[in-house]
Amino acid sequence: LVTGVHPFRRNSADETVQAISGGIVQPAGKYHSGLPESFSRIIERSLERDRHMRYQRVGDMLHDISIEIGGRVMLESEARYRSLNDDVLDSSWVGTCILDSEFRVVWINRALERYFCLRREDVIGEDWPRLIETSVKSLVEGGDDLVRRIRTALTDNAYIERFEFHLLPSERCQERWLEHWSQPIRSGVYAGGRIEHYSDFSDRVQTLMALRESEDKYRSLVVNAADGIAIVQESRITFANPGLAAILGRPVEELVDSPFSEHVHPDDLERCERLYNHQVAHSEGVQQAEVQLLSSGGRRLDTEVSVATVTIKRQPAVLAVVRDVTTRKHSEKLLRLEQERAQRYLNIAATIIVAIDADECVGLINKKGCEVLGLPETEIVGRNWFDSFVPADIRGEVRAGFRQLMNGDTKPMEFYDNPIVNADGEHRLIAWNNTIIRDDDGNIQGTLSSGTDVTDRRRVEDAYRESAATLQSVFLAAPIGIGLVNNRVLGWVNDRLCQMTGYSREELEGQNALKLYETTEEFERVGIVKHGEIRRSGLGTVETRWVRKDGGVMDIILSSSAIDPSDLSRGLVFTALDITARKQTDDMLKKATEHLKREHLALVEKNIALKQVLDHMENDRRGDKDQVATDIEDVLMPIVDRLKRRAEGDIVKDVEALEMSMRRVLSRGDDDFQRRLADLTPREREICDLIREGVSSKDISERLILSVATIHKHREQIRKKLGIANVSVDLRDYLRRT
Repeated sequence: LVTGVHPFRRNSADETVQAISGGIVQPAGKYHSGLPESFSRIIERSLERDRHMRYQRVGDMLHDISIEIGGRVMLESEARYRSLNDDVLDSSWVGTCILDSEFRVVWINRALERYFCLRREDVIGEDWPRLIETSVKSLVEGGDDLVRRIRTALTDNAYIERFEFHLLPSERCQERWLEHWSQPIRSGVYAGGRIEHYSDFSDRVQTLMALRESEDKYRSLVVNAADGIAIVQESRITFANPGLAAILGRPVEELVDSPFSEHVHPDDLERCERLYNHQVAHSEGVQQAEVQLLSSGGRRLDTEVSVATVTIKRQPAVLAVVRDVTTRKHSEKLLRLEQERAQRYLNIAATIIVAIDADECVGLINKKGCEVLGLPETEIVGRNWFDSFVPADIRGEVRAGFRQLMNGDTKPMEFYDNPIVNADGEHRLIAWNNTIIRDDDGNIQGTLSSGTDVTDRRRVEDAYRESAATLQSVFLAAPIGIGLVNNRVLGWVNDRLCQMTGYSREELEGQNALKLYETTEEFERVGIVKHGEIRRSGLGTVETRWVRKDGGVMDIILSSSAIDPSDLSRGLVFTALDITARKQTDDMLKKATEHLKREHLALVEKNIALKQVLDHMENDRRGDKDQVATDIEDVLMPIVDRLKRRAEGDIVKDVEALEMSMRRVLSRGDDDFQRRLADLTPREREICDLIREGVSSKDISERLILSVATIHKHREQIRKKLGIANVSVDLRDYLRRT
């Protein structure tokens, strides 16, 4: 019953005895290989002793044989089950889950533990649908759909379910694409349950993505190639790229579907047709020939044509690559370029590839490796790698690690950085990727390594870190609050900002900027105004109020500029100027002004003195603004200039972006105008943009589906809000200037 093999048929006693004695049934050979031959001899002797007792004795023998066979079969079956479970299912890369009739977990293998970040001992006996809902759903793209499909399959449990889903990358799990395949268990101990399989086909997805990228690359290569490329089928051109059109001086549309013979010079026509027919008939790889073609003006063109046979719509066709070699000098130049290109194809690998055998000698090295080491291949192959190319100060340590690897005492480090010494004695830092080479018997023969020279990149990274540290020290010493913010979350802040707010840097960095505002409404208003101005002009300035850690309120002028104006998601640089004292002065000025108005008739002489006070206060206010500009111009800009002179590579772009941001802060418009501009409604701002572009009121009304009279009313409101009292001032010129 366990093995599926039935040793004996249920026949009458006579038939059984006759079958055994006559050799029709051979228990030891035909039905079970484990039956001893001595059993056959026992049966034969029994038959000879007493025919009348043979039925009973044969029955007893069959019983004993069945017990022994059954015991052996059970042991073999148990061993097979353990092997199936431990050696096959648990080591399989296909995740497997077995559910009982109540859909509780009976068993999962190690692959499923890895895929879903579960532990077998934690999930055995757990409700599988609930486990998917609580532990797996959040790991899956479209997790609700996964839960729904699994619950539906379990509810019905009468059909095979198959679908694919994407396991998102996280701190717990690796990104994978998995295929779910499940079916009901119809018999056995777990009848009414279900078995689920999860196959990892991530390699296939990545391969498809690589194929798609490769297809786009080669399509771009064909379309943008300087050489002419054509496909000829049944003696007609079915495809021509712009390069061929440029060579022949004809548009692509004129070339397509035209006989190729129209473009061949009569002197070469017969030879060209012979080449075409031979290529179609024999498909002999790539053939080259010099062919004279005709341009659109009838001018003779000396060209070099390479042809190969391809299959288009199951029919043979010829792929032709045409290169113009009209002059011999040009021809020699093109030949040299072609040879260099062919050499690049042979040595296309941009990384070092080196094979080292168990005796520490170099067995293989590519062109890139020869370039980095500064020696030809003949002077590298056969030399001891460690004695020749590993720095002396680490040679012993690296060689000891290699020997342990060759002896099988340690596992290879797949990725690590290690310096080498070239022929000039220069140390180059290489990022290595290693694998072990084994023979057919699994014995270690050596290592195969690919390495990328990261010396220059590491230098740039060190320089970038040094420049970043210098720039950070500049920001820390700045007299105004400066910081970085991304998606309204504070990043880095300087000491001045911490002093202004009373918070430590740890209490600010990584926190939402909302904690600095009095209300959520004010926080949202500032974001709308500031980001709107940044999108329009690259700089956003707004006046607001912040709350210090001690509960005190301060007035702030907040100016922000995008690190990358084309991509606001990279973050903003902002400056915060505390104008609390100035605001208090303004409040005092307002109160004094009201008092002066009430006493105007009686205190005319004092009004003159008050005006002087007001002028003095206004000068102070402007002085604050000028002081900020002066600090930036005199303190920060010289340091940025020095950084720009010292920076290299991509750091130059970052420093230039910072310089542009500071200059936009220096060139920001008048605060009063910005506040008046903020008072405009979204519709009025939209109309301002169109007026600035020179669009007439009639065209504006048509674009916005409004009446001309409504547009005129909006223009009056705009002039009023912007404070343009003089009717002679042209609104369009005013908007362009500001």
